[in-house]
Amino acid sequence: MSRRVVASLVVPVLVSAAVSGCAPSDAQVPVPSPTVSSGARPTPSASGEPMHEDSNERTEVREAPGEWGSTARASAVAAADAAMSAWADSHELSEQDWWAALAPTLSVGARSAYEGTDPANVPVRSADKTGRVAATPSVYLARVSYGTNDGEWLVTVSRTVGPAGEEVFAVERLQAATAGVGGERA
Repeated sequence: MSRRVVASLVVPVLVSAAVSGCAPSDAQVPVPSPTVSSGARPTPSASGEPMHEDSNERTEVREAPGEWGSTARASAVAAADAAMSAWADSHELSEQDWWAALAPTLSVGARSAYEGTDPANVPVRSADKTGRVAATPSVYLARVSYGTNDGEWLVTVSRTVGPAGEEVFAVERLQAATAGVGGERA
């Protein structure tokens, strides 16, 4: 190989290496910001408070309810009592009055599920005035049991934390204790 050919190959390599070495030593290579996937938690703001994924709006962080102490159990029973009382009054009230009594005791989802129920189809005509907590499968749910003219019935009550940090109790479901999947009797 002639010296000219070697020089034409080596010179560009040396110039390239020299130019890249001329950059200031404190130069930073831009690094892309990590993205938040839909399954990830929101990135905290500079203050450490969580933010929504799609905005700079801050979210409130609420703790899960605590254990089922006597106050929480009494509140769950009170919510279930109000619902069961309204449920059992189905034969004594007009459909409109019955729904007006029952709806406020229900969660949003339960209202949607029970709306349009014909009170004439409700088999419960009388029930114990006060239920008893039969089970607490999680910190969020309690099942309250009632003796009725139609046998044992269970009222499932949910517990959440409201906007001011208070516990909120709402009825999710009323069903015969012998009901299987889908609420049908076994």
